Order: sequence, then structure tokens, then C-alpha cells
Amino acid sequence: DYRLYWTINEETEMVEIGLQVNTTGWVGFGVSNDGTMAGADIIIGWIDTNQDAYLQRRHSISLNDRYPRFDEDISDTLLDSFQE
Repeated sequence: DYRLYWTINEETEMVEIGLQVNTTGWVGFGVSNDGTMAGADIIIGWIDTNQDAYLQRRHSISLNDRYPRFDEDISDTLLDSFQE
């Protein structure tokens, strides 16, 4: 299962995005203008063996990029996480 939900806060001009994923290890989520990896904004998250959660914001330059590049502009905040 992979569930995506969101809330738009018009006052703060922020979008809160939630993912509910049936997996262990890590999860990735990306958006782009045309549905491809080229130019995509990507969020990667994972929970380690100590149950500590991590988020990284990345971006892809082209379809030939093997690994999305780390984005220094961290305008995302992890609100909650858990792994069963």
C-alpha cells in the first residue's frame, strides 16, 4: 500500500504532504512538471535501526542523473514518523 494525502494552508502558503507506506527501510516521493525524473523535486525518508527518522530533499537534473542531487534548500519538516 502507498497512500498520499495533503493539506494546503493558504495563510502560510505551505503544503503538508503525508505518506503512508507499507515498507521497511526507506521511501521516496517526487514531483515534476511532466511526470519524469528530469527536473523532479524529490523527498527521501527513512527510519534507522534506532527508530530515528530522517528526511532529505533532493532534485534531479536530467534523466541521465543516476542519483538525485542533495538540495541545500531544506524547506521541509518531518512532523511525524513510525515503523511497526
